[in-house]
Amino acid sequence: MNKVAVSAVAKTGTGPIAYGLFHCADLHTGAFRYIPDALARTKKMFSEIKRVVLAVPAKERILNIVGDAYDRKTITEEERNAFLEFVIDLVLSGVHVILINGNHDFYNESLTLIEPVKQMARLADHLHVHTKTPGVTRIGDIAFGCVPCTQGLTTEQVTALATMLHKQAHQDGKPPRAFYMLVHEAVRGSVNHKRTWQAKSDKYLHIPDLPFVTGWMLGDIHECQQIHAKAWYSGAPYQVKSDESERCGILQWAGSQTRFHPLQVPGFRYTSDIAMAKKLAAEGHYVRFTGKASEAELKSLPATVLCDGDIAAIELDVDVAVPELASNGLGSVDLISPLPEFLARDGCNERQQQRGVELVLGIKNMLSARSDRDSKSATEESDDEEY
Repeated sequence: MNKVAVSAVAKTGTGPIAYGLFHCADLHTGAFRYIPDALARTKKMFSEIKRVVLAVPAKERILNIVGDAYDRKTITEEERNAFLEFVIDLVLSGVHVILINGNHDFYNESLTLIEPVKQMARLADHLHVHTKTPGVTRIGDIAFGCVPCTQGLTTEQVTALATMLHKQAHQDGKPPRAFYMLVHEAVRGSVNHKRTWQAKSDKYLHIPDLPFVTGWMLGDIHECQQIHAKAWYSGAPYQVKSDESERCGILQWAGSQTRFHPLQVPGFRYTSDIAMAKKLAAEGHYVRFTGKASEAELKSLPATVLCDGDIAAIELDVDVAVPELASNGLGSVDLISPLPEFLARDGCNERQQQRGVELVLGIKNMLSARSDRDSKSATEESDDEEY
């Protein structure tokens, strides 16, 4: 894997710098529900980001979260609250938080999952949220053109948006000293961490050369990389999928230069040896077992060790079960009865088939409980209106 070039961030004198400017994206709160202590791992990621941001001496600290704060529309109350607490902690610590929605943050065509954060922003001077509609946030003499995800943004469109937002960023007729663009889209030239995929075709946005843009802070691709003289993906701050790069962190910006800050969050290791899988698990790692083993050996593995069949069963809740349940209604489709046969065709053994069923049942029960709660709330509101 190619190393990402890291430039030192210039400091002004020996005192604090004017702006501690940070960039992260693709937090995917709610991912990895199937591993032990998944929520604790997510909270560890949040605390690591806060540690890095607060450690830099600066007169103003700014954290840009460039989309995909959440992983899926079936976010749990605990997962939602963990992200809200993270944002609140930063704001109460004096950090400006700028947040735009990514493609995973859409609940439906008209709502995003970060609407509660947007409502909170009305009460907090240090919280700035942009959903669906592009806008500008200006902090001191630095401005940010915020472009929430639309998927399919063209080079011509982003050029027009950047030009418009830069004009809006002028305050009392004065242009900002620095102007950054926040965009959550797949950009031409970006690659995944395995270098097996690259956004090459003209359907992908190409970063334009605009002299008034100091830097482009990008989200959507989980691998930290520079894809233009002024444009960087921060990458995901922790492994969102078990096959992603172990090199995860956030970026600090000074002009168009960046510095990479790694985060210490438990991640996945790979092995095809059953004994090594147990050893790595005992050391506190999550393990993806890629070898072959007997049914008895697989059953002896701790819960922090996952094999390919486990991954196939688990990913079903995102790729099949949840979309079906959400679009067709909770009672209109039976996903449970045909599930074992479906997983068997995908190479899952009996243990993995059972695990897949348990996961989908758990999601269905959660959605059903939420539906019941919403119905009860609607009934109570109707009763109140009578008085």
